[in-house]
Parts: sequence; structure tokens; C-alpha cells
Amino acid sequence: METVNFIKLFKDLKSTGEMSDEDILYAEKSLNLNFSEEYKAILKKLGATRFNGIELNGLTKAPALNVVEETKSYREFNDISNNLYVISSLGIDDIKIMQNEKGEVFQCYFNKVEKIANSIFNYLLIDIKNNITIKSLMNFLEKLNIPHYEYSVGYAEDAICIEKEEDNWIVYDGERGNKFQLKRFNNEQEACIEFLTRELNYALRDQ
Repeated sequence: METVNFIKLFKDLKSTGEMSDEDILYAEKSLNLNFSEEYKAILKKLGATRFNGIELNGLTKAPALNVVEETKSYREFNDISNNLYVISSLGIDDIKIMQNEKGEVFQCYFNKVEKIANSIFNYLLIDIKNNITIKSLMNFLEKLNIPHYEYSVGYAEDAICIEKEEDNWIVYDGERGNKFQLKRFNNEQEACIEFLTRELNYALRDQ
């Protein structure tokens, strides 16, 4: 459910709606494989989704967003493992994002298969974590249904905070005028990743 709840945080989320267990089982049998528990949870609660410039396949009438049709089509022209299914198409040079039953995520280009994440949840955070800065982090959080008062650059009460302190960056929980759970980092990227991780943990816990 962590991945489902994360996707539901996006303000621009569009989804086709819940899928039945019977539909999911039929899709698995059609492909002669098992979906990961993570992907099945997405299908059950959301179906096919579009958010933050990303599309995740579901079980739709549109072939381009149908996991069964996309996977069968890719298998026809590429020599890939039969335990992989297409969860997303990047629209660039026929690059596909695929997953296996264990939940591992791969980027596939023709017959080249490269593991890029251990889960869809981690895959969705790759771009934001790469070369993350305070500016890009704040821009990302703006896209989520997280109240602004729950995070801050600089001290704020009852918020997760990040700020520059001499040559270091610090991340902490602001409460009663104090800085709790304080961690220091010698670069902005590591501090931003810690800040994002804390903020998502709080946001997902409250759902």
C-alpha cells in the first residue's frame, strides 16, 4: 500500500479506477506470469494511472495503457524474460519500464535489460533524487497534497526543516522551539534526500 498511497499524494493524479481480483488474475494468466504484490495493489486501488508526467499501465481498453497488450507486443519483437511485464512506456526510442514478480524494476531497450530499482516506489523517486537541490525538492513537494506548514527551509514549528549551517546542511524536526532528530550533512543532495525521506514517511503514515 505504500506505493499506492504515494501515488495518491500527487495533485494531478488521474486513474481509471479499481480493478477486480478476477480481472487481475485473468491478466496474469494471459501473460503466464504473476504480477508483484506492489503492482497488484496499484491495479486493485487505482487501475491505470497518470501523474507527474508518468503513466503506469493497467487493464484498459486503450492498448497503449494495457499491461497485457503492451507486454505481448514487446515480447513479439524482443527477446526478454517471460517473467517481465511492461508497467510504463517512456515514449523515447521504444524504451519500456518493466517489472518482475519480485517487484524489481527494469529499463528495457530492445534486448538490453537493466535493473534500475527494487520497486515501483523507488523507481518513481529516481528522477527527483538524482541531482536533487533545495529548489527542485520544493518544486516536487508543491506537486503533492502535503500541507505547506508541514515542511520548511529554516526553522518552523511542528515541521520537518532543512537549512544551511556554516559548511553543513542540517535536517531536523522543529518542535517547541527545539531541533529534534537533527542530522548533519556535508552536501546539499544528501540533506535533501534525508528531508524528502522524512517528509514522505510522515505523509504516508498519516494516510
